[in-house]
Amino acid sequence: MKAEKLWNVVCTAAVADAFAMPLMSRPPYLIKADCGEGSLVRDLLAPLPDSPGHPFPRGSVTDVFSSSYALLRSTFDNGGLTPMVAEQAMFSWRDGADTRRYYDHFAGRSTRLRMGILDGSHVYDRFDKIPCEGRFITNGGAARAWVAGLLAPGNVEKAIDHAVTLTLPTHPNAISGSGAAVAAAMVSAALGGITSPARLFDVARQAVHTGYQKMEAVSHITAVGTKLPQRMELAANLAVRYANDEERLISEIHDSIGVGSYTSEVVPSALGFLIAADNDLEKALRLASNAGNNANKTAVIVCSVVAAATGCPCLTEKYFDIVSENNTLDFKALKRAFDRYFDPGR
Repeated sequence: MKAEKLWNVVCTAAVADAFAMPLMSRPPYLIKADCGEGSLVRDLLAPLPDSPGHPFPRGSVTDVFSSSYALLRSTFDNGGLTPMVAEQAMFSWRDGADTRRYYDHFAGRSTRLRMGILDGSHVYDRFDKIPCEGRFITNGGAARAWVAGLLAPGNVEKAIDHAVTLTLPTHPNAISGSGAAVAAAMVSAALGGITSPARLFDVARQAVHTGYQKMEAVSHITAVGTKLPQRMELAANLAVRYANDEERLISEIHDSIGVGSYTSEVVPSALGFLIAADNDLEKALRLASNAGNNANKTAVIVCSVVAAATGCPCLTEKYFDIVSENNTLDFKALKRAFDRYFDPGR
């Protein structure tokens, strides 16, 4: 596996996060009205004053890539991903000089709750005694699970294990684990040569069940909430039906499946956009970002898979310099660590 292709996946994930950032928390019709001059947004924008991303600059990433960055740095520095490394990475993300601002501004309630449990600062209440857990079915683990696929190119089983490992610290829930497994498995499979959306959907169908079982076994928590498989099928059907009508597809997926904070929304929707984009990376970014709400999560999941499948550098070439310049993340240090890990003889 050429390191250049893997690095392009990293850069694409950063760009996808930054592109979607200004469009977060808006529905599609307001994105068109407020950000797209009546049409779909097709370029990198600065966030409006009422955006969750304000006052961050154009090209800024969010919690998605910044937490992925922390995971990559910790993994490279420690020679691999382990449960201890995954947990350490989340504290590095929260407390690191180059990542703290993203955690403080963007991290969700589920993540903050889990970090408090991990560091002992959480004040326990009656909700902690409920035997079935629905607080951690959100999409943070799935959104950074592309890292698991990157670390195991062509080895889907290992990628799913990595997805469970990196999801467990902040989202110890079988529903979250199943979504993370889907995202990781597709990136891994794509890097291993399975590139058609139809075959990647088959990979996702298997991974969603495997990830659920593996996370349930290690989290020791009974998950409660909507599961992914049936929504994945619905998303695929919508994608086939409306692949040539981007605005209708975005509207149908937004209204029928959702692109909100739950794993059972973002991951199936990402699959729908993946199928409709048919390995067109710019279309994938356009669909996922213009769906709004948790657009940053959807966009990173979709675009990391398409970049892995195609090796297309178009988003990297167009936007990565802006992203690199307008964030506090040390991309040069990340690249050096990446090269040592993936291409030690270079």
